[in-house]
Parts: sequence; structure tokens; C-alpha cells
Amino acid sequence: MGYDLIVSDIDGTLLDGRDRLSPLTQETILELIARGVRFATASARTRPNCVDALGPIHEKCCALACANGCFVTAADGTVLEDIALDGNLFAGLLDVCDDAGASYCCVSSDDAVACVRHEMLARIFELFHLRYSLIDDAREATSLPVSMVAVYAEQTDTVESFIQSHAAQLAISPISHSPRLDLRFFFVQNRAVDKGSALEKIAAHFGIPAESTLALGDGLWNDGPLLAAAGYAVAMKNARSQLRGMADVVTELDNTDDGAAHFLRSFFRLP
Repeated sequence: MGYDLIVSDIDGTLLDGRDRLSPLTQETILELIARGVRFATASARTRPNCVDALGPIHEKCCALACANGCFVTAADGTVLEDIALDGNLFAGLLDVCDDAGASYCCVSSDDAVACVRHEMLARIFELFHLRYSLIDDAREATSLPVSMVAVYAEQTDTVESFIQSHAAQLAISPISHSPRLDLRFFFVQNRAVDKGSALEKIAAHFGIPAESTLALGDGLWNDGPLLAAAGYAVAMKNARSQLRGMADVVTELDNTDDGAAHFLRSFFRLP
């Protein structure tokens, strides 16, 4: 079976331990593209932050899927997906976030705005979204076409209840707790799209059947749908055990040792 399209996660997959695209990974991607294999990425990042992470390689990618598949563009500029949260639901979500004293970062295709009530989050938002504008409350964000919201708070019960009451339209990531920040956090986006639907959009655009696609990832919540949609699923060694369990193969090395590049070179028999 030949694989004509590769769709890869960025963080924890392509990027190394210093959050950089190593020379070996860059070389591997370019060699695959030179052989006629189309290469795309799927990330929770905004488009500018995807471009920043990939560097010159982004110009060679056939497509970029951003905000977990909410915004997908082909290299020629064709928009394959552009879906934002429902305006009323988004406004209601931010209202309960404000009432809970939460910090939140609202991500659109090309930008992000953040209400930072916990000072230590300013740097974290910058790392993940490269650039964002500060706002004081929800009223300043509800006019934006927001695709995804990251929520951080000491107590998130009321926010979770709101999301659960609209579960048919809103998808929520697993709730995590950061001991360093002493905050609970999660991500919210439109349930209609994910990285898996992004792969399907990209494959359809280029006329590539699903069985001829290969996907790589490390995160269960957002990369699970990506691997499930692919003809061949590759989980990183550093992936969650559940993701490794659903993959066709697990890389021998993790992302800090260029695991994705070494796997692709072996799998596609690159010298």
C-alpha cells in the first residue's frame, strides 16, 4: 500500500525537546515531498503560530489545519474548513467564565485574545499562541469568529455544567490540573470538527482516498480523531497509552530524539 498524504501533529510529534523542528526532521519532510508525498500538519495552534513553528517548511506543506481542525487551508490559499463557535453559545460560555473568575484565551484562525486573571498564564498563552491581545472581559471578544477557547480556573464546575448542557454543539477536552499553577484547565471547540475531519478535508481536496493517508500524533483528545481517520495510524513513543493502543504502530523513539523523522525514513525507505 502506498501512502500519498501524511498529516502530522506538531507539538510532541514533529518538534523536538526544545520545541524546534530539527534539521533531520526538516530534511525528512523535504525528501518525502520531493518523492511526491503530500505533507500537511494539524495543530491546536493558530495559523501564525503554526507557520512560526514550521519555519520555511510551511511553504512546502500542502495544507495547514489550525485550531484542532477548525480552520484548514491548502497551500494555494483555498479554505477547506472555517468553522467558529456559535455566537450565542460563545457569549454564554465567556459569561460563565467571567462569573467563575477564570482566565481564558479565545483562538481564531489568525489571532487570539485573552483575559488573563492569573498572571503566570500570560507567558503560557504567548508560547501557545505567539501573539494575542489582552481583554478585560467577555464583551470585548464576542464579536470575534472564535474557533477554540482555553479555560483556566481554580474551580470550573459552573463552566463545565454550561458546556455539558450544550454537549451536542460543544466538545470539551479532558479536564487537567496543573500543580505548578494550581489551576484546572481544558479546551472547548465546536463538536462538528476535529483533526480527523481536517484530514478528511485535505485528502478530499487532493483526491486522495482515506486508505492512502498516514497520520502521526501524541495527544489522545485531539490526535485520537486524526489517527482514527487515517489509513495508517502512527503514535509517538511519548504518546498517551490509550493513543498507542489504537495506533497501527508506535515509533521506537520519542519526539526528543526525532522519533517521527526516524520512523518516516524507515517506513518510506529513505536513505
